[in-house]
This record gives sequence, structure tokens and C-alpha cells, in this order.
Amino acid sequence: MKQSFLFLALVFLSSSCASIINGNRSNVNIRTSRATNLVVEGDTLLRDSNQTVYLRVENDRNPLRVTTFDSLGSNPLYIRSKTSGTYWLNGFTAPVFFAGFLVDEITGLKRRYPRNVYIDVDGINNSYLPYFPMDSTLLERKNKITFAPLSIVHEYHPAYEFGYERLHKNNFATQVSLGVFRSWDNNFARNSKGVKVSIEEKYFFRSQNKTRFYVGFTFEHHNKAHDADLRFVTLNSSGNPIWETGTFTQRTTVEKRFFSYTPRIGFQTYISPRLVAEGFFGIGLRHRNVKHRNISPNVRYTSDDWIWFDIETDSNRPGREVGSNWDLNFRIGWVF
Repeated sequence: MKQSFLFLALVFLSSSCASIINGNRSNVNIRTSRATNLVVEGDTLLRDSNQTVYLRVENDRNPLRVTTFDSLGSNPLYIRSKTSGTYWLNGFTAPVFFAGFLVDEITGLKRRYPRNVYIDVDGINNSYLPYFPMDSTLLERKNKITFAPLSIVHEYHPAYEFGYERLHKNNFATQVSLGVFRSWDNNFARNSKGVKVSIEEKYFFRSQNKTRFYVGFTFEHHNKAHDADLRFVTLNSSGNPIWETGTFTQRTTVEKRFFSYTPRIGFQTYISPRLVAEGFFGIGLRHRNVKHRNISPNVRYTSDDWIWFDIETDSNRPGREVGSNWDLNFRIGWVF
């Protein structure tokens, strides 16, 4: 019994994520820009079309040797392996002395070849892409109208948001958006009125299969007014709050003017040749100017929630200041 327990403990400590999950082989799919023959690690594949070739090769630290050849000449290249993402799971599943990392290093099974490889036969420098590029016909339509369905149910700034995007030279795009604020029964959007407008410049740095990844920079302006039930405290003649008897709640109108400057990273996926889904995330800066309408000068805005991070208090607090801005949203687009 003791020997069985020691054996199981040894197996657990010596197991590794990459070795178990990846195995010792990779599935590699090779596609070429035109019909050409292939030699993969000495094995010749004669082809009369540029259909995808499906291979299963042993994982190794060394590059995978591939040569394309036809009547116009040959083009040798080396497909590099990379560290698998499962390798880093060893830090969670086998934390004792990081045994999993050691096993993967010794066996070499932490390395995997790209699943998809695209070879431009007529390209220069014997280069390849570790993914299949997007069909260029998808980018022939340069215009897109968008709608953000999640903005309608946004807790803090719900709005009906529409946009227009124009693609420039395939890798650059400009998007302008307009949102009309709607009411929500909370202290962020009760009886809400106003609009938000934005302009965004995008650069698409990778286009693979049906998905494009981009970085962008957005300038956005909020002009909004809404009602909120806020907590106030009365001030005495010396300007000090009367905490014992002077606190009260009053519904007031909050006017907000926001200017946001936010870098973003996002993606666009073609569900069909005309329907596109988009998601993005960004962190930037926001200049806020908040005012309370029809409030006596002898009172001060306060809160009963004495916590370090109170979104409701921070959002409705009067004054001018610069803070952080977080963007996370989803859009549906139609290209034409």
C-alpha cells in the first residue's frame, strides 16, 4: 500500500501539462499561395492544386524543414516551433518544486509547431505566416454600419449606439459613433437625456481566416443629464457639516460632461461576407465635469457608503478632475 502511494505521488510530481495535454506530435496544416509540390522532412508531396495539406509531425526544438518546388524553382524554409501555452499551467497544477516545468524541459515536449502555416511561394526571404491569411475578397467592401446591443443595457450609461466605419488601404479604418442616452431606474441614468459622440482610428495588425485584430485610439465626449437620489449634509455658519441632524436625501439633476481619450485593442470576426461581430477593450483617461442643479450652497454632497471604491459616489460627485476610463463593449456590423 505504501509503495502504491509513493508511486502515485511520484507520478503526480513528475507529471507535466505540456507532456500530458500536447503529446509528442503536432497537427500542422500547410497552405500555399499557388499550386506547388512540397518536401516535408524529406518526404515529397506532389500536388496539382493549392489545397490545404494536413500533416502530423513530431514535436521538436528544431525547426520543421519544408521546401516548395515546381518548374519555376525551389524555396526552402524552416518553420519554428514555439512554447505551448499549456507549459505555463505547470505553475498551477504542479507547484511543488515546479516539477512539471522540469519534466517539460527535459522531454522537450513544451514545444509545438503552428497549427496553420501559410507559404507565399513567390515571396521573398523564405518567409511564412503562422496562420492562414484572410480572404482578400472580404475587404472589398469598405463601408460598415454598426450597432452596439450591450450599450442598451449598460448600467451606468445606457444608450442606443450606432456607428459608421470606413476602411482605408485594408489596414486602417476610421469609425464615428453616436449614442443617444436612455433612462434606467438607478442613480446613474434616471430620466437620462443627452448624447455621446466618438471618433476612433484603427490599425489592423493581423488578419487571419475570418478574424482581424486591431489597435486603436478613441476620443469620446459625453453630454448627459439625469436625476439621482443623492445624500447631502447641511453646513453650519462656519462651513462645517452637521452630521447628527443635518443629513438628508434629495432628488437632484446631475449634469455630466466627459472627455475620454482611450487606447483600445479589439477584433472583428466575419460571421458572413457582410455580417461582422466586433469586441474591444481599452484603458485610458477621462476628464470629467459634474454639476448638481438646484442645490443650496449651504449643503455638501456626501455618502452613507464609507467604502474605498464607491462607483455611485464617484460618478455623481461634483467637480472637475481627471481619472481613468475603462472601455469594454461589443458591436454588430453590416458591410457594404
